[in-house]
Amino acid sequence: MNRMFRSVITAVVFSVIVAGCATAPERTAAPAETSIAGPVWMLAGYARESGFIPLEPGHGSTAKIVLKADGTFEATSGWSVFSGTWKTGRFKSDSTASASFSPSPFRSQAGNDAAEQFEQDLIRSFRATRSIQRGPAGIRFLNGSGSPVLDFITMNPAR
Repeated sequence: MNRMFRSVITAVVFSVIVAGCATAPERTAAPAETSIAGPVWMLAGYARESGFIPLEPGHGSTAKIVLKADGTFEATSGWSVFSGTWKTGRFKSDSTASASFSPSPFRSQAGNDAAEQFEQDLIRSFRATRSIQRGPAGIRFLNGSGSPVLDFITMNPAR
């Protein structure tokens, strides 16, 4: 009986030690030194079936996104507010990183068919994103073939 008790205690202690050595899961957002989390990003262009449409700040688009370091995001199309999760890999020397976005379901507040179509295009582009390319004052979301689907510029550059 004493031998069995020691074996059980040894197994429990070993399990606790192994569990304590397990590494924590990697954060979903990019590391702090290369992070794109934090600033408010304003939509500067998006892809439609007809091609990529650049937008001039202050001329039509009020769509924005905030990427949070905990792997969540909050965004607005200009009519509706929505949120979701995002993940990136580490940025490489060419300033690109693998990425994925998962917008949560939301109720559209778009007031007309054109606005609703814009929101559908925006959500489709988030879901199609497979990588991000970082620039001096913006980020570009790319699909699986490397074509741009969304362009954002920062609204609050250096903090």
